[in-house]
Amino acid sequence: MTPLHAYHQALSQKRLLADDSQARAVDCLQHLYDALIQPLPTLRWHQRLFQRSSPTHIRGIYLYGGPGRGKTLLADMLYESLPFSEKHRWHFHHFMREVHQHLQDLPQTANPLVIVAQRMAKSLRVLFLDEFHVLDISDVMILKGLLQELINQGVTLVTTSNLPPKAHYQDGLQRDYYLPAAALLETHTQLICIDSPTDYRLNTLISNDVWIHPDNHNSDQQLSLIFEKLAPTVTESGGSVAINQRPIPLIKRSDDVLWCRFDALCNTPRS
Repeated sequence: MTPLHAYHQALSQKRLLADDSQARAVDCLQHLYDALIQPLPTLRWHQRLFQRSSPTHIRGIYLYGGPGRGKTLLADMLYESLPFSEKHRWHFHHFMREVHQHLQDLPQTANPLVIVAQRMAKSLRVLFLDEFHVLDISDVMILKGLLQELINQGVTLVTTSNLPPKAHYQDGLQRDYYLPAAALLETHTQLICIDSPTDYRLNTLISNDVWIHPDNHNSDQQLSLIFEKLAPTVTESGGSVAINQRPIPLIKRSDDVLWCRFDALCNTPRS
């Protein structure tokens, strides 16, 4: 199923409302899909002997707009439609944590970011980064070099964010170090603003009761349905999230929605 077909199916199932802003974004995602499924160019045997093959880079997409406008849902339509396995979807902060871990595991080398990017690119044609939001100076210091090398390796970027690239890290320490990374995103992705008037998450919350009582199996089923509407991509059941070195047990989690018990959140020492 292509992104366009998936979008029309979501409309017919009333999971989305017809919206010009989203429709324009889906057209762009469909064009990217069409480009990505084209056969990769192959060199004849004598060309392989005398020519160094350089990866072909396909310009990606950067979806931005207010919360609850369907950016992640649209990006997931592209992700799920791509008929190859050389793709990976990360929440941006999870991705950067992974990169920092790779850097720590490397011995002292002249160009560690090149090594990390090359390792990733071996099994990656398309990198999906959800909820791009730059807050940490340690991320800023490596972001430009990392993105540049991934692009050099032919990796296509698909990104969602609440803000356009240059609006991030506005008052951050040494912001000038971030601007080259923003320029890379502007050059190598198509910036698409989704300014839909519909906030799907808010609509989901408003349409459900504030209180679900009593606490029994039926209430858990209701909460599970609400969670699935807010976070169609569940990344983990159980586990915990640490805030200020204190773990909070979870029932379910997705990239940016957590489901936990009231007691775990409010009836334990949290300062």
